[in-house]
Amino acid sequence: MINGGFTLDGISAKELNIIMGHDSERPIAPPTVDRFLSIPGVNGILDFGSDVGARQLNLNCHVISKDYRTLQQASERIASVLLDGYGKPKQLKLVFDVNPDRYFLVRYSGSLSINRLFGYGRFTLPLIVVGNPFGHSIDSSDSITWGSSVTWGSSIRWGDAWSYRVTGAGSVEINNWGTMIVKPIIELSGSLTNIAIACNGKTFGYNAPLASETLTINNNRMTVTKGSQNVLKHMTGDFIELKAGINELSIMGTNLNLDVSFKFDTLYF
Repeated sequence: MINGGFTLDGISAKELNIIMGHDSERPIAPPTVDRFLSIPGVNGILDFGSDVGARQLNLNCHVISKDYRTLQQASERIASVLLDGYGKPKQLKLVFDVNPDRYFLVRYSGSLSINRLFGYGRFTLPLIVVGNPFGHSIDSSDSITWGSSVTWGSSIRWGDAWSYRVTGAGSVEINNWGTMIVKPIIELSGSLTNIAIACNGKTFGYNAPLASETLTINNNRMTVTKGSQNVLKHMTGDFIELKAGINELSIMGTNLNLDVSFKFDTLYF
């Protein structure tokens, strides 16, 4: 939409007869949760770091319908999107039209009154981002194809790949096209005697053989599994992460004959 609309779980603002106002509150970053300590008699404060809290979005919305009755029907449709059959707020994927390649996981939080004038209604839709307060890519690295939701102007380059055939020591490039660090799932399918993967100053090692098997390294959950078997005891070194942009990974090992894939969703401030 020209005015910059949105969709909630695939239902567009236009379908809900909503026009989102330009004065909607979409903060640049979530608020901080600070850990300061003030000591009596000492100037200033001690800084023990900070995190970020929940991101609140307040979308100023206008509903235009032909009369009071259709305005009421539109209001009930909006409520049915926000609430489940028990009347409890649902978690929804919010996608803004200006960034169709990413979503926020949100739910309705607050109160929702509407000012009515014949067939016109105006209200502020209060949404809170649940879980991680940042944007998530709609497409994962293993599903990027021509025609996916990634937009022109993104950081993806023609020819970028997130899976490789590895038969010996070498290096590969992995593009994290988001704006934040991610911790990928790495799948090794094939055969090896041992392997080491180095990236951004950290090296992950695995010192047990694979024979036409699949090893899954979840760098976010810090798990290493072969099928359903926990094989963390064979790991050495560190779990790795991908900074925003191009990451060069060195792969070394013995008797390498396998496919290596990197699976992740990108994150956005």
